[in-house]
Amino acid sequence: MEAISNKRVYARYNYETPIMFASRENRYAFYGARTLNCSMGGLYFEGPYPLQQGMVISIMRADNSPEAKLLSKYSEQLAEVKWCKKVESENQRAFGAGVMFQAPAVE
Repeated sequence: MEAISNKRVYARYNYETPIMFASRENRYAFYGARTLNCSMGGLYFEGPYPLQQGMVISIMRADNSPEAKLLSKYSEQLAEVKWCKKVESENQRAFGAGVMFQAPAVE
């Protein structure tokens, strides 16, 4: 992964992977999305719905490490939406959101 140079607390890396997210109010309604970059402090993802700045969401990511092997392991983190905007993504309308983890991710 290549680090993105900017003035952030944590280095940000280009990393595209599927995730799922849900609002804390409805934790059983997860929606599919994809990350485009991430850091220990947060990530940027694109999904099908707009999110309100300040809302707290739950993010689920698959554990693709060699230790997980063929098991379905997921990690879940709470994150605050810092911003959200409409974007064009692969000929579909989508929404891009920048979120900050409520606790730094463990590497």
